[in-house]
Amino acid sequence: MLHTLAITVATLLASLQLSASIVKTPPTPTYLTRAEASMLLLTSADIPLIVDEQPLLYPDVLEGEWYVPYLKTAMRMDMFDIAPVHGLLQPHHSVSRAEFLKMMTMTFGLDRNLPFPYTDIPADAWYRPFVGVAAQKGIFKDYKQPLLLHPDSRVTHEQAVATISEILKGIEHIQQHPPAELKQTLKAPDRSEPLQPAPVIIAEDHFAFSPDVVKESMLRLFANRSDTLDDVRLLILQRVNKERRSAGMHILRHNTLLAKAAQDYGKDMSKRGFFSHFSPEGLSYVDRIRNAGYLDSSTKTCPCTPSLNTTDLLQNRREVGENYILMKSGDQCECALRFSLGENIAKGQLTPTQVMDDWMKSENHRRNILNGAFDEIGIGIFSDVWVQEFGKLDTQ
Repeated sequence: MLHTLAITVATLLASLQLSASIVKTPPTPTYLTRAEASMLLLTSADIPLIVDEQPLLYPDVLEGEWYVPYLKTAMRMDMFDIAPVHGLLQPHHSVSRAEFLKMMTMTFGLDRNLPFPYTDIPADAWYRPFVGVAAQKGIFKDYKQPLLLHPDSRVTHEQAVATISEILKGIEHIQQHPPAELKQTLKAPDRSEPLQPAPVIIAEDHFAFSPDVVKESMLRLFANRSDTLDDVRLLILQRVNKERRSAGMHILRHNTLLAKAAQDYGKDMSKRGFFSHFSPEGLSYVDRIRNAGYLDSSTKTCPCTPSLNTTDLLQNRREVGENYILMKSGDQCECALRFSLGENIAKGQLTPTQVMDDWMKSENHRRNILNGAFDEIGIGIFSDVWVQEFGKLDTQ
């Protein structure tokens, strides 16, 4: 799973004004994971789950988790493919439109190779046989660009519920599930307790792998993360700067304050079980970076003390070019604080190479990594949650 944001001073001030005036903003969209998609589709189709003692021999799958029976059943139905590069099941990765169309086709037995008008589907795309379902059922519509499907776009929870509801309208042998019921399904698993669904199908496959072999495989995989988190951070920093050099850009230097903001937030997301640029309390990455003291660090080069008080910044400012000069009225300090901030987050990857590959394949994340407005970076890693905080400070 991935997220990215970038900000300038002007954007920060606008967000601060909104916060000060208690304005309700639309909720941040949440994206459907592979595990959730399997659960939602199988539940909608009333398909019995596979519940047995056979483990799923993938290092990124934890036995006893609520999603295991759903993934076993989904794999038996060929609803998705295993990533060929690293052989991971990736239960927490967000699902693209292309992937979801295949999963729906396999779940409900929909027709394949239907005609479609979309112009953004390569002739050799693996998902081409499933695309016609979207055109036939009128799902994933782009009213501004009706000839585009955007197959790589991630599916939100709202889109998933609406799409399945539309598909079910044309299937007589399956009980209809209202959208409200489908939404409740996404909240149904008690993720602190093992799932005990019924009825039961016993898998016929037998595996020759012992638990020790599985454990050794997991250890070899995690060995790629090096002995310490500092080593992993260094690998990510080296990869970031390699990409920037290839793009003809200056390299980023490590900043301990940005690293603190990144590490604390990665731990917070992992411990509390959320994944967003906004915490449950509504704090953004701007708040986190500021609370870590990063914005204060620029004042060391200034002979006086520029104001970083939010109220003062909103009431006493003037524009110069693309940024704001921030000044406190009445002070003798004429230093102008100029900065840019950004954040990338990801979840589910097990190696620095994997997370960097995923970020570089995403346009928005790649933009942050190759953004010339940034000079510094901090990297946080906790469990399978990854955070990059970007920054640039200039006091003039």
